[in-house]
Amino acid sequence: MSRGAIAATIACVLAVCAVAVGAVYAFPLLKVEEFTYEGLDHVTEEEAQQAAGIVVGDNLMRIDAQQAAAQVAQLPWVHSATVARVLPREVHIRVEERQAVAYVESAEGPRLVDDRGYEFIIDVPPAEAVELVGGDDFADAVEVLAALPEELRAQARSVDVADRFNLVFYLDDDRVVEWGANEDNADKARAFATVLKMEGQRWNISNPELVVSR
Repeated sequence: MSRGAIAATIACVLAVCAVAVGAVYAFPLLKVEEFTYEGLDHVTEEEAQQAAGIVVGDNLMRIDAQQAAAQVAQLPWVHSATVARVLPREVHIRVEERQAVAYVESAEGPRLVDDRGYEFIIDVPPAEAVELVGGDDFADAVEVLAALPEELRAQARSVDVADRFNLVFYLDDDRVVEWGANEDNADKARAFATVLKMEGQRWNISNPELVVSR
């Protein structure tokens, strides 16, 4: 076969491919037929799909996945989101929800605070969210709460933030744990878990190596 014939064949194949690709984008040959989700807890599937702006029957190849993800990320409970095409007919929506570690009571209702210190929604506090009281600068308290595992936070009713160096936990069983300043939080979290298993009404773990019962 001559070079001219080879070139013509290649050109023909490329033209066919271009037409095929163009047809996929121009016509709904690959339609959205189903959605799958990952990471949803407080956000419903309906809310995520509606925010993405994608409906069944849309041309799968013409979806703006980046824009759809940005729209999902605008939902109050969502910290970040990704939207992906899964050939031949699926859209996958994955979200990372905010972790509500605390809340502040207000005239409008409980303002939930995530582990980054961001007030993101007025809603019913989940069991693991702790009420912040006694001050107006809660940054240190939020950082302390984020250091506690969810199952430990769930046992606390409130944190008194009278000053940044003296954070005090009030537990659901009316016991009191004096945390102290926002420092050595990993060690204090372990001390916190330990004293919850012990007898005693009031504990001071500001020095996690020298826990004191009062």
